[in-house]
Amino acid sequence: MEETLNPAAPAAAESAPAPGPVTVMPYRHEDPLFWISTYVACSIWLVLLVLTVGLIIPIMLFLGLLGLFTRSLLVSWVRGNALKVGAEQFPDLHALFQQSCQRLGVQRAPELYLCQADGMLNALAVRFMRRDYVVLLSSVVDALKDRPEAIKFYMGHELAHIQRKHLTRHWWLAPAGLTPLLAPAYSRACEYTCDRHGLACCNNLEDAQRALVVLAAGSERWKAVNLAAFEAQAQDTGRFWMAVNELTADYPWLCKRLVRLKDRDASFPRRSAWAWLIAALSPRLGYGGAVVGFLYLLIMGGVILAMVLALAFSGSGLAAKLEGFGRQVVGELGLPVPHDEASAESESEREASASTEVNATPASAADMHRAGQMVAEAIDAHAQAAKGKFPEGLGELDGLADRLTATMDNRWEVIEFDYTMPADSKSRLAELALSASCAECGDQPLGLRYQRTAAGAWKCTVTAAVDGVSVEGCAAAR
Repeated sequence: MEETLNPAAPAAAESAPAPGPVTVMPYRHEDPLFWISTYVACSIWLVLLVLTVGLIIPIMLFLGLLGLFTRSLLVSWVRGNALKVGAEQFPDLHALFQQSCQRLGVQRAPELYLCQADGMLNALAVRFMRRDYVVLLSSVVDALKDRPEAIKFYMGHELAHIQRKHLTRHWWLAPAGLTPLLAPAYSRACEYTCDRHGLACCNNLEDAQRALVVLAAGSERWKAVNLAAFEAQAQDTGRFWMAVNELTADYPWLCKRLVRLKDRDASFPRRSAWAWLIAALSPRLGYGGAVVGFLYLLIMGGVILAMVLALAFSGSGLAAKLEGFGRQVVGELGLPVPHDEASAESESEREASASTEVNATPASAADMHRAGQMVAEAIDAHAQAAKGKFPEGLGELDGLADRLTATMDNRWEVIEFDYTMPADSKSRLAELALSASCAECGDQPLGLRYQRTAAGAWKCTVTAAVDGVSVEGCAAAR
């Protein structure tokens, strides 16, 4: 005759369990999350099957084979280095394990092993080639030597992973395994369910709780833990930092697991909304997955900011102001305006573009650099014309900055004007650096640099700041 463990009556769990098997109800969210994960995984499998034209099948077979060899390494290590528990090897642990299997109605008991793990406090379940294994770490067993019945909590917890088929579903649920929020939530729900199975194997609630606090307090101090005080810590888990790191983790906080042993329907403080946002951007990576969510958020914020700045710049009229400045420089030098053969602008359009008024047309990279190229070509033409007249160089240009400032109607003021000549020839300008400010731009500086390459092309770099937005571009022109 089977009995049902009533999760709604925590006090009843403190009485000694009946010898017969019990039906342990899973945590209320596990089954719904499983079916949602199944739907997501099947959808991803179908998409991968179509997109790869079936190639995903041999790929997954290869990965499955790789996983098989990896798992065989763990199982072989356990069977070769750990102690197999049986009637002749640690009969006390064997008896506790048999009682746990009977309590949960396990028909085929897994093999139980005891393993030393350098003080690590835990237990685990493994499935390999249709055979199940439960491994107890010796530190847990040693810690509970004064309360051996509490060891059955770990046995029941790991048996639940096997009984609930948590070890057989992972391969076909794999595509949903990295899903933000969903995958960690399903994993945490499984842990709550397994804790309930561990409780069902214990003589009373305190045995289960004491077994769980060993993970928090260690192999000695667990005996002195104030369980009520530890449970009260669960009231802090709704705050941002605790919430975001739990939402991205595979395990619930231990203080919450302790509370849910007593009352599976216990409520906790609502999690921070910001924590949900960060967790929604974080793939399942266990503890620390929130770091990835922060990086995603920073990247997305940077992209959005860049788009906003780009839109702000496109309406600033900077292109028109730069071109107007370039044409004024050309006019001051008394040289013809270089004509862009690819442009079909009329003379009236050229005059409008030379205006310092804000132009509503969005600025392109070519527009932005046209003024710089024009200035560079004009000064180079002036240098060529002065080749015979000024054999010692372009000293005539030294006063150009003052003359330009005086003839620009106070719209553009040349702050700095400098140029260099190539070492082997003084007939061609090698580099021109110009810095100017415009009152209409809030006295924000404008930087123009023109460098002639070895191939005879002008490389123009424009750096400007308008309305607090910095823009830098570079282009080359013959």
